Amino acid sequence: MRLIDADELIRRIAKWLHDPCGREETLEERVANNIGASVCMEIEEMPTAFDKEKVIEDLADWRDDAEKWAAKYDKIGDVDNMEIQDMAARSYNNAIRIVEKGGIE
Repeated sequence: MRLIDADELIRRIAKWLHDPCGREETLEERVANNIGASVCMEIEEMPTAFDKEKVIEDLADWRDDAEKWAAKYDKIGDVDNMEIQDMAARSYNNAIRIVEKGGIE
Protein backbone atom coordinates (compact mmCIF):
# COMPACT_ATOMS: atom_id res chain seq x y z
CA MET A 1 0.00 0.00 0.00
CA ARG A 2 1.12 3.56 -0.59
CA LEU A 3 -0.25 6.95 0.29
CA ILE A 4 -1.43 9.15 -2.54
CA ASP A 5 -2.92 12.62 -2.81
CA ALA A 6 -6.58 11.72 -3.36
CA ASP A 7 -7.51 15.30 -4.28
CA GLU A 8 -4.85 15.37 -7.00
CA LEU A 9 -6.06 12.01 -8.35
CA ILE A 10 -9.63 13.33 -8.51
CA ARG A 11 -8.42 16.46 -10.37
CA ARG A 12 -6.60 14.25 -12.87
CA ILE A 13 -9.65 12.05 -13.43
CA ALA A 14 -11.89 15.12 -13.81
CA LYS A 15 -9.83 16.36 -16.76
CA TRP A 16 -10.81 13.18 -18.64
CA LEU A 17 -14.52 13.90 -18.25
CA HIS A 18 -16.14 15.34 -21.33
CA ASP A 19 -18.08 18.58 -21.53
CA PRO A 20 -20.50 18.42 -24.46
CA CYS A 21 -20.04 22.18 -25.00
CA GLY A 22 -23.74 22.92 -25.49
CA ARG A 23 -24.47 19.93 -27.69
CA GLU A 24 -26.25 16.80 -26.63
CA GLU A 25 -24.00 14.32 -24.89
CA THR A 26 -23.38 11.07 -26.77
CA LEU A 27 -24.14 7.79 -25.03
CA GLU A 28 -20.42 7.02 -24.85
CA GLU A 29 -19.67 10.40 -23.25
CA ARG A 30 -22.49 9.94 -20.75
CA VAL A 31 -21.21 6.47 -19.80
CA ALA A 32 -17.61 7.72 -19.51
CA ASN A 33 -18.69 10.69 -17.38
CA ASN A 34 -20.78 8.44 -15.12
CA ILE A 35 -17.87 6.05 -14.67
CA GLY A 36 -15.48 8.94 -13.96
CA ALA A 37 -17.86 10.48 -11.45
CA SER A 38 -18.38 7.10 -9.76
CA VAL A 39 -14.62 6.56 -9.48
CA CYS A 40 -14.20 10.02 -7.94
CA MET A 41 -16.96 9.28 -5.42
CA GLU A 42 -15.30 5.97 -4.50
CA ILE A 43 -11.99 7.75 -3.94
CA GLU A 44 -13.70 10.33 -1.72
CA GLU A 45 -15.27 7.56 0.38
CA MET A 46 -12.01 5.65 0.92
CA PRO A 47 -10.70 5.74 4.50
CA THR A 48 -7.42 7.46 5.21
CA ALA A 49 -4.54 5.00 5.21
CA PHE A 50 -3.47 6.15 8.68
CA ASP A 51 -4.99 8.10 11.52
CA LYS A 52 -3.11 11.40 11.49
CA GLU A 53 -4.26 12.40 14.97
CA LYS A 54 -3.20 9.04 16.43
CA VAL A 55 0.24 9.34 14.81
CA ILE A 56 0.66 12.86 16.24
CA GLU A 57 -0.51 11.66 19.66
CA ASP A 58 2.02 8.79 19.64
CA LEU A 59 4.86 11.07 18.53
CA ALA A 60 3.95 13.58 21.24
CA ASP A 61 3.99 10.81 23.87
CA TRP A 62 7.43 9.67 22.73
CA ARG A 63 8.63 13.29 22.71
CA ASP A 64 7.36 13.77 26.26
CA ASP A 65 9.13 10.60 27.40
CA ALA A 66 12.38 11.76 25.79
CA GLU A 67 12.04 15.16 27.50
CA LYS A 68 11.50 13.46 30.88
CA TRP A 69 14.56 11.27 30.40
CA ALA A 70 16.61 14.27 29.29
CA ALA A 71 15.62 16.09 32.50
CA LYS A 72 16.51 13.04 34.62
CA TYR A 73 19.90 12.66 32.96
CA ASP A 74 20.54 16.39 33.29
CA LYS A 75 19.70 16.22 36.99
CA ILE A 76 22.33 13.50 37.63
CA GLY A 77 24.90 15.16 35.38
CA ASP A 78 24.87 12.58 32.57
CA VAL A 79 25.35 15.11 29.79
CA ASP A 80 25.85 12.57 26.99
CA ASN A 81 22.54 10.76 27.59
CA MET A 82 20.79 14.07 28.28
CA GLU A 83 21.89 15.35 24.87
CA ILE A 84 20.77 12.12 23.17
CA GLN A 85 17.30 12.37 24.75
CA ASP A 86 17.10 16.08 23.96
CA MET A 87 17.96 15.35 20.32
CA ALA A 88 15.28 12.62 20.28
CA ALA A 89 12.69 15.06 21.66
CA ARG A 90 13.58 17.63 18.99
CA SER A 91 13.37 14.94 16.32
CA TYR A 92 9.88 13.95 17.50
CA ASN A 93 8.86 17.62 17.32
CA ASN A 94 10.11 17.78 13.73
CA ALA A 95 8.21 14.60 12.88
CA ILE A 96 5.03 16.06 14.41
CA ARG A 97 5.38 19.18 12.24
CA ILE A 98 5.86 17.03 9.11
CA VAL A 99 2.77 14.92 9.87
CA GLU A 100 0.70 18.02 10.64
CA LYS A 101 1.64 19.48 7.26
CA GLY A 102 0.83 16.19 5.57
CA GLY A 103 4.41 15.71 4.40
CA ILE A 104 3.98 18.38 1.74
CA GLU A 105 6.79 20.87 1.33
